[in-house]
Amino acid sequence: HIANADIEAVVRTLASLARPQYALVVDPKVKGQVSLQTDRAVTHEEAWGLLLSALRLRGYAVLTVGQAIQLLPEVDAKLHGGANTVFNGTGAPRDGQVGTRIFHLTHESASNLVPVLRPLISANHTINLNPGTNTLVITDYSSNLDRLARIIESLDVPRAVEPAVVPLKHAVATEIGR
Repeated sequence: HIANADIEAVVRTLASLARPQYALVVDPKVKGQVSLQTDRAVTHEEAWGLLLSALRLRGYAVLTVGQAIQLLPEVDAKLHGGANTVFNGTGAPRDGQVGTRIFHLTHESASNLVPVLRPLISANHTINLNPGTNTLVITDYSSNLDRLARIIESLDVPRAVEPAVVPLKHAVATEIGR
């Protein structure tokens, strides 16, 4: 149980337990307190995951860049090196990190999907389209990128084609059907 503790101190402590191989870099704009509470004992990994969720609710992001963990405001996360870029979901960022995915659509128009997906993107993150290549570029948390990938996959499907009626003038349909 952690009650109203300094954010930087909590991140420093849990990072040293769950991610001892990393150095911690804290943006000076990160201020405030955080509380964590569970009904049972948790591992260091579980505590780290709870902390990431609590920080996200406070508007902060944690990025892993090389051998460093960066704690910074969520609005700045997409501008830093930890925001991994992946194509069509391969090599996706993990651990609640901010990442960017590029989705190349084969059946649906990217411009048609933007209004459907925009409300599903976290407030401080972005969705952009490149109509020339029919791609979407989305920056968000890894868990939301996974969800968006499933949604895009279900929407980017071939459309059912209505059967066409072709009137014949000089042939019998059964002969042409063969």
